[in-house]
Amino acid sequence: MKKAGSLLLLNLLVVVALLVISSCQNQPRQTEVDIQQSAESAEAESAEAESAEAESAEAESAETGSTETGSTETGSTETGSAETGSGNNSQVVVYYFHTTRRCGPCTHIENWTKEVVREDFADQVADGSVTFKAVNVQQTENRHLVEHYGLFSQSVVVSAMDGEQEKEWKNLDQIWQLLRAPEQFKNYIRSGINEYLKG
Repeated sequence: MKKAGSLLLLNLLVVVALLVISSCQNQPRQTEVDIQQSAESAEAESAEAESAEAESAEAESAETGSTETGSTETGSTETGSAETGSGNNSQVVVYYFHTTRRCGPCTHIENWTKEVVREDFADQVADGSVTFKAVNVQQTENRHLVEHYGLFSQSVVVSAMDGEQEKEWKNLDQIWQLLRAPEQFKNYIRSGINEYLKG
């Protein structure tokens, strides 16, 4: 009887350990409802994170003498909003949509996407025809974007803008499958951006 109890306890511990280990792997399967529910429960935390991001962006901007950080890393000038339009006639906006709490793979997705935009499209970033924006969908002003873009997990969306008007967009939905292949991931992001630059 003691052996059966010990085996049951051991099996239970293994299941719990597997659940903890796989929690980050299950991140991409987060549903729209889960995102909205976690947004409601993270309201205070989101406000704190927004304030910290704004302070960090201001400090980084002051260090580098650049205004790019406020408009690309947090959305539009410190708010993390996805509202777009820079006055350019034609623009490609590369969004990274995320939640307040992020796992390691989520950070890789943002960093690699940002790297591709800044390094491979430096001329377009300089002239304003390509922009990167990381947007927290848990912030009140961005919650509508979950439905607009059909988001069910952290996502990279490429959007073609004509002034203030969004012409078309594409969710680069293969990013999660390419996480173990950084160069393929980056090539996928490049192709998605180039598709809209040529169009």
